[in-house]
Amino acid sequence: VCFMIGGVPFNLAKEVRKDKERYTVLKDPEDYNVEGAKIKAGLNIYKAIKDATGCDEYVFDWDANFTIGFLLGLK
Repeated sequence: VCFMIGGVPFNLAKEVRKDKERYTVLKDPEDYNVEGAKIKAGLNIYKAIKDATGCDEYVFDWDANFTIGFLLGLK
């Protein structure tokens, strides 16, 4: 199991999230049908990471993503 955080994984996780669970298992990159250059680029990166690592399951952590965004916002 590998964890992903960030803007594009956030958008991918929104598509499959059920209720308010902390962790959301992402679908395989090929299973997403997305629009827009930014999310398509992020999906290509996700696919490359998956191909390079051999990790079979990717999980998005809603709480960790919020925390990092909050910390980056502190200046």
